[in-house]
Amino acid sequence: MLIGEAAQRSGIPAHTIRFYEDQKLLTRASRSAGGYRVYSDRVLDELRFIRRSQRLGLSLDETREILSLGRAGRKPCERVAAICEAHLAEIDRKMAELRAFRQHLMDAKRLAEDGCGFTPEGFCRAIFSDNPGPASDPWHSSSRQQRAR
Repeated sequence: MLIGEAAQRSGIPAHTIRFYEDQKLLTRASRSAGGYRVYSDRVLDELRFIRRSQRLGLSLDETREILSLGRAGRKPCERVAAICEAHLAEIDRKMAELRAFRQHLMDAKRLAEDGCGFTPEGFCRAIFSDNPGPASDPWHSSSRQQRAR
């Protein structure tokens, strides 16, 4: 099949298919007498694999590595497991950061709703504080009272 048919059948634009081929993600297409790329049906499976790999968050380099292992007759499953484990660890790290960020926003919101006021320089304490809340806000009245003791 020519690249236009491969694009239509896979739902992936022709320029992306050419890019994948240049990046050695696809088996190199043969050429017709007129110089057109001629693909086997296998390219549709490769394109489906690349698309699914991307949906899992794998990079093109990781996908290329997995495809290369399979093409060399080696089972890529162990490498896939390691890549997935690394991505899961990154997701867990990001989720922890997001939970902390959410708490920070909740603290700022609560402080603002409680009428936190502003600093002597005119900044809203809910935003100006690095870690909003009475215990950590040096401008909050209870913190000033504690420092004065």
